[in-house]
Amino acid sequence: MQRPKIKQRFTILDYLLLLINCGIVVSSFAYCFVSYSELPQIIPTHFSASGVADKFGDRASIWFLPAISALLWVILWVLSLYPHWFNYLTEITDTNSNQQYLLASRLLRILSILIGFIFLFAVYETIIIAQQKVHSFGITPLLVIGLSFLLLFVIYAVKSSKN
Repeated sequence: MQRPKIKQRFTILDYLLLLINCGIVVSSFAYCFVSYSELPQIIPTHFSASGVADKFGDRASIWFLPAISALLWVILWVLSLYPHWFNYLTEITDTNSNQQYLLASRLLRILSILIGFIFLFAVYETIIIAQQKVHSFGITPLLVIGLSFLLLFVIYAVKSSKN
């Protein structure tokens, strides 16, 4: 059975999610721009699970983080416009398609915000550690990120199964 294709209407919440996401990406680029001249020539480019820098590279590599964040944001936003392509926890019918598509599209938009925050934090962490203001952020950010993703998917699964 082919799934119905529904043209989604954007609500205020959808535009707010877009604005938040855009703000996160712009903030990443802005923080890089403002901090770039103060960075040493060699900066951390990778961190171990415990938050200690374990690979280093040229300071120009700081621009990869906001660039990847922006690329992922665009990909996830565009993908969210085609919810009939997704896999679902429940069978999609004419009666539940609108609600299921709305939930799935919002999941991607919120996921994009979480990913944006991860990259913004990575930019912040890289710059702060490169400037030797701290040595490591430890494992706490990794735990918070993991729990945020888990919570997002649990909420989605519960809401999706109710519809």
